[in-house]
Amino acid sequence: MKKIIILLLFAISFTLVSAQENADLSLEYLQTEQNKAIENENYEAAGKYKKAITLKGGIKEAVADENWDKAAEFKRELNNLNFKESSRNFDEGYYSSNGLKEFDEREFMEGGFFMDGMIGAGDAIGFTFDPTLALNFQLGTKWHFGEGNVYRPGLQMTWLRLGIQKAVSSTYFSLNMYPVNIGYASIFGFTDEIGMEVNLNFGAGLNFLLGQFPFDVGVHAGFHINPNIKFRFNSLAIGFDVSSLNGPILTIGNSTWYATNMYSITIGGKF
Repeated sequence: MKKIIILLLFAISFTLVSAQENADLSLEYLQTEQNKAIENENYEAAGKYKKAITLKGGIKEAVADENWDKAAEFKRELNNLNFKESSRNFDEGYYSSNGLKEFDEREFMEGGFFMDGMIGAGDAIGFTFDPTLALNFQLGTKWHFGEGNVYRPGLQMTWLRLGIQKAVSSTYFSLNMYPVNIGYASIFGFTDEIGMEVNLNFGAGLNFLLGQFPFDVGVHAGFHINPNIKFRFNSLAIGFDVSSLNGPILTIGNSTWYATNMYSITIGGKF
């Protein structure tokens, strides 16, 4: 459903942009875009912006002279200019939106420091197998590679993830600590401000099981698996996160492996 909403928003935005008449563009906007095209050696686009500026001046003079036929002819010629086709220059890193738009202006597709808060539920605390409620937060760094405007692969280092789980039907609760997890990170761009992350991280983790503290304490250690998906709105990210710690409970003296699972809604930002 979220993907459908994102695509609908993109389609609506594209339709509105495409429907705008060139004659409605301001002279200041055309001059700015012409300068951008010249700076980036996109001379075909620069020539069209120059022609548009000339036609805008012709419309103004024709209206002042009350030469309505000439004004209408200039307006039709202006609206027939195709800025978008000439503005596409993938070698120079361009994307068209009523003219020129640089890929690197999609700042949400760049890497950086991030922080997330999470609220969710789980299906076990080690060996208790009680439904749980969970609160967590994490911080880390992302690195995305390349300059594509649709997809960029990358790496993610989660420096620390901390949280608490509370059993619904018993006194058990646990403190979770997952230090230095690393893995795959990727980002997809739908528009200049909207995108989606798909990430998969791995690493070690500890889960301290607390029953009748300090007399009943267990230590669950193991391998942490953490896939998640996030929808980005500039620096804001909202998503769904799965966390699973698999390994033995060291304090009960057997080799049986147990799982501590959490399923969370995330909200956070990239800085």
